[in-house]
Amino acid sequence: MNTTNITSTKDHSFMVILIILTIALSVCVANAAQPKDFWPHSTEIRASKTVLDQDSNEILIDGIFNSMTGAPVRVHGGFEEVEFSGTPSTTDILDFIDENLSVFVISREQMKIARFEQFFGKTVFIAEQLIDGKPVLNTQINVRVGASGKIVLWGADVVEVDEMHWTASITPSTAVELLSDNAELFADVTVLSIDNVWIRDGNSIISAYRIDLFSVSQYDRFVGLVSSIDGEILGLSRQIMNATISGTVTAPIFERNPLTDAETQPLSSQYVKIDEDALLITDSAGYFSMMTTTTWTMAHRILRKY
Repeated sequence: MNTTNITSTKDHSFMVILIILTIALSVCVANAAQPKDFWPHSTEIRASKTVLDQDSNEILIDGIFNSMTGAPVRVHGGFEEVEFSGTPSTTDILDFIDENLSVFVISREQMKIARFEQFFGKTVFIAEQLIDGKPVLNTQINVRVGASGKIVLWGADVVEVDEMHWTASITPSTAVELLSDNAELFADVTVLSIDNVWIRDGNSIISAYRIDLFSVSQYDRFVGLVSSIDGEILGLSRQIMNATISGTVTAPIFERNPLTDAETQPLSSQYVKIDEDALLITDSAGYFSMMTTTTWTMAHRILRKY
């Protein structure tokens, strides 16, 4: 609960109003279900290491690495001689990746571009690894080019595996039932989407369903990961979608005579600014209330030890 004292003077000859505005932010959060195993998330460390380039020459790189696999996530070094002429296109970036497969591990056919942005002459390229046409969660190819055309940051946090085919022993509907039963979700959840994905397990991968659910009554959104082979719940995140912001505007009203006791009264038709886009007006009882979308939060993010 946040309490803010706001002093306001009305255009009135015998009154000074002290407004005490109290805004109560209440977020209804029920007990979230516990995943059986893990949510696919890798811890990171800062380090320096030597790797081999396309010509088997040693290059020194420094930055952030995947602490489990040692793969570079966001690093610099090794490409000091590379310089793009002008602002590079997606094709230029993909050609650069294909020319340095010993470092980036996967080619353009094995990735899906997730982000490509250019601003102030700078370029950001981020792609997700694909295996058998399915995305591998928590993988990333990262190339950032400065306004000078030089590589300022890059990464290749991917999984090195032999060719694999995504398979399933259970149907998507069965996966939804298992998730709803074992994770104790609300009864009114609606399936928004079901995607076939891979989940990293160290340097190996697991075929799974990524299930996006929404609860109308609780205004919550869930993302579940279920093994497509044996139905094991591999992870569950709960994302709070809405919050209720409410409060009452009151003020002690008193005459200028110091012997008169102030009387706290609700103030109607008062403007209450919640944020840049939300401006409310109190009712006759000084009350205001609104439902607002909040930032998504992870309820659980449990890491398997591998």
